[in-house]
Amino acid sequence: HKTALVLLTGEANVGKASIAKALEKLLFDDGLAAYRLDGKNVFLGVESDLVGHADRVEITRRYAEVAYLLLDAGHLVISTSNTFGLADHGIIRTLVHPHPVVHVHVGDESGAVTGAATPGRPKGATSAGS
Repeated sequence: HKTALVLLTGEANVGKASIAKALEKLLFDDGLAAYRLDGKNVFLGVESDLVGHADRVEITRRYAEVAYLLLDAGHLVISTSNTFGLADHGIIRTLVHPHPVVHVHVGDESGAVTGAATPGRPKGATSAGS
């Protein structure tokens, strides 16, 4: 199967973790290599030496590098975070290139899940609205 990074974003407590867990199980049960990468797990591990927003770019870079390693190993990576902003998503897309990124925002007023597939972009490329 092809690889992809699925970014589940939204405010805290909107169900991102539950959706990610269910998606990981569904993909795994279908015989696909899937891994759920939670921002908290990365922060407690490879980012444990960083503190505060002063290191935000480095936190984002390390997170994307871990995702890239999993993608490069052939996994579908499901990622949850309410820490990363839209600018951070651009950094993540750049660092996981050429793997595609699917951004799914969870939790508007109606509780709907919306998403848009976004292919990986070469360094410096941007996308309106992402």
